Amino acid sequence: MAFQFNNSGQQSAFEDNSKIPTVKQFQPQFLQKAIANQVRLNYQTIAVTQAINERGKKIPLAQLPVLTKGTTLVLDLGQYYVGHFRLQFTTAGSYPDAPALVNLRYCETQAELTCSAAYQGWLPEGWIQEETVKITDFPATFTAKDRTACRYLKLTVIATSEKYGLRLKKCDFRAQTAADFKLPEEKADKDLQLMRIDQLAQITLQNCMQGVFEDGPKRDRRLWLGDFRIQSLCASDLQTDFAIIKHCLYLFAGTQTSAGNIAADIFAYPRLVPDDLFMLDYNLLFVDTLANYYRATADRATLNELYPVAEKTIMFVADRAPSGEIPAWLVQTAFLDWLPDGIKIDRQAALQGVYLYALKQLRSLASTLEVDTVNITALIKQQEDLIKSKYYDASKRLFVSGPDKQASWWSQIWLTRADALGKDVSKQVLDTAIRTLKLDVFMTPYAYGELCLSLCEHGLKENALKLIRDYWGKMLADGAETSWEVFNPQKPNYSPYGVNSQLVLSHCHGWGSWPTYLLRHFLRD
Repeated sequence: MAFQFNNSGQQSAFEDNSKIPTVKQFQPQFLQKAIANQVRLNYQTIAVTQAINERGKKIPLAQLPVLTKGTTLVLDLGQYYVGHFRLQFTTAGSYPDAPALVNLRYCETQAELTCSAAYQGWLPEGWIQEETVKITDFPATFTAKDRTACRYLKLTVIATSEKYGLRLKKCDFRAQTAADFKLPEEKADKDLQLMRIDQLAQITLQNCMQGVFEDGPKRDRRLWLGDFRIQSLCASDLQTDFAIIKHCLYLFAGTQTSAGNIAADIFAYPRLVPDDLFMLDYNLLFVDTLANYYRATADRATLNELYPVAEKTIMFVADRAPSGEIPAWLVQTAFLDWLPDGIKIDRQAALQGVYLYALKQLRSLASTLEVDTVNITALIKQQEDLIKSKYYDASKRLFVSGPDKQASWWSQIWLTRADALGKDVSKQVLDTAIRTLKLDVFMTPYAYGELCLSLCEHGLKENALKLIRDYWGKMLADGAETSWEVFNPQKPNYSPYGVNSQLVLSHCHGWGSWPTYLLRHFLRD
């Protein structure tokens, strides 16, 4: 059984879809290549030398008082990292006559330190980074079994006996990443806000680069095709080694169904399992990810091997849309972005745009390989004719969708990225949209960054730069050190996951890496 995702904000739900083929058999020739390009993680040990007590005072570990029942400390790594904490405890007072219980909450942000644990939402509570540790024998060294993603550790002593207390003797953190780039340093002669936005994007990317490009190292810890497309684009400017991108491309290729569709995401460890979730737009954009990889590397051998995979993802849609119009049941499998609560977005025009964009990327790759493009060109013309006749309102200078002729941002973004009616019309549409459509509908950096990219591609760089400052700049002002999964400047506390869901939100999310690519390619001084 396959699933689609109805992303309707806090009313979101997984839905069965028997029309979507699932993986019956892996493609071993591609998985062998994936294994050959597995990456090694880089490790460093971060020593924690001081703690913050309940009054906010910083105290060296060696000077900490004895920790008794009810004592709370905060350990600060100084920066966001992914890895494992190690804590060494001794005791003071009488010989321990009972085990100690210590609660550990691993926090990505300062706000999580004081969040209530009374989470009410539809995401499983198992994503909350919190555990209670029982320590029986002393001296004791506790190493967190689960990998955590955090900057802070909130330590609360739940229980000792009245005869003894705990001493925190030593604390360190073994951080890990597959990234091989160094973070940029601040320079006095540069735009400080943009430099910090760039740092935020790079720290995000660095921590999401583990065995694969994870969407978020706290949650969901897996390889999502939508995030991977953005992350690989950004990493191509920063990495000297492209193995991790190649590894992920071959994982998707190796798990493609015989019908041609690709899973929305992959569980890469502890064993390889393609998710039974399908998202139409993610499937179509595999070709874009491959095209970006080829442009960065000129790796013709990989392109030659994976071109048929990309072609099959497109033909999966073409075979089900003989008239050119994608059937409604297939459109409804698309993600597009976290959509705002209470607003029904008609997705049809946006998905026609994604389809056309993917077709053009495929034709470009086919031309590179000197593969016949007659069929692809015919499909492109079919789309352009359909879009011109049905999805463009010349009087409004906007793309529209559905019976109510809705002009949503998602339609403008994807039909301009596809240049459905040519670059001049795309620029006019974007100029009109910036002046007339509200930006408060964007709930995440995912589509927001796509809009910034389209603006840059069509000569509206000043508009893009303003959007980057307004969005990621506001995120910084609100305390972000890494790019958050969900953020709306007008509704900073919004979450699609339910009430009091701060502890399950991902505050380091791969699709927020956009600025590091945009700043380098389009917006340098």
